[in-house]
Amino acid sequence: MTDDLVPPDRERSMQQPLNPEVRPASAGRWMLVAFVILVVGLAAVTGSYFSARQARAAEKAARQLELESRARAELEASRTRESLEFISDLLKSADPSQGMERTLSVRQVIEGAARELEASLDQGAARALWESAGRRIEENLESIEAAHSKDSPRYAAALLQLAEVHMHQGRAEDCLSLCSAALQTLEKAEAGDEDRARAHERTGDALLSLNRADEADLAFSTARSLYTHVLGDDHPKTMNVLCAQARVAHKRGDHRGALELLEEALPILDRAFAGREESSFNNHRLMAECLFDTGDARRALEQWELLWKEVEGSPGWIRLQDRDALIDGALKACRTLDDPARLEAWERRNRLHPR
Repeated sequence: MTDDLVPPDRERSMQQPLNPEVRPASAGRWMLVAFVILVVGLAAVTGSYFSARQARAAEKAARQLELESRARAELEASRTRESLEFISDLLKSADPSQGMERTLSVRQVIEGAARELEASLDQGAARALWESAGRRIEENLESIEAAHSKDSPRYAAALLQLAEVHMHQGRAEDCLSLCSAALQTLEKAEAGDEDRARAHERTGDALLSLNRADEADLAFSTARSLYTHVLGDDHPKTMNVLCAQARVAHKRGDHRGALELLEEALPILDRAFAGREESSFNNHRLMAECLFDTGDARRALEQWELLWKEVEGSPGWIRLQDRDALIDGALKACRTLDDPARLEAWERRNRLHPR
């Protein structure tokens, strides 16, 4: 009874054989669809792979950029700190303002110049800062002359302050002239041995900067004798002069003699200052150089690595050129010792601290 319900034309179509050309066409279409799906899927997977790879590359580039940004920030901060080094240097000078009136004190010089630095952090800030400090000390000289005289020990102390400013500006000849004037003033004023010792020490610094090693050695020897007479032969000021004489010996090529002087002086200076000052750093760096020059590259590298730990713990403690010299010294020691691991560590530090 169900068969009676099928329309005649439907029945005839069901009874007719399938067209043999229809089946391959349908299969071809399905294969095409499958191929398209495969291509799309492969493209999606490939796109995901390259997207992930690009994301990793972008992340790596971002990390590198962050490191470079930090390095640049540290460089700018170091330049700023370097221009502030005059603070500790001037504080080491005798303060002629004590007991005086109507004169600028060393602290006023420092604070005034520091305020100027806050408004200018470019590379010329240090030069401008030193110029400012020099002008203020010159004003102080005029005030001292008016209140006392040019033959006053206070006037000589201010001359030595101004000499230090010129020395830091690279004007060794001007520094030497001021030191000579200060010595003449101290002789007229019959000043004490410590004041005269300090003037001879600064004179030696200027002479050594001018490569006049023999004259510098004589000035340092005089300073050492005067300091020893009034303070003793193991006083930090006496030991500072001993280190200055080590610099003279090193410049002459007497590396072993310089090393012996440093080995005598540095233990006393380290106990006195705990190593945290620029002169101590430079003295230890000189010791590392002497160790290397006398053939002890291993001890030299140990010295440079200890100094680097101090630098990392207190980055504002060191000037840029001194930090660069430290890295250069350690690199040459690593190459001499043929130590690839430590060489790579120092090369990485060098890359992270642009010059």
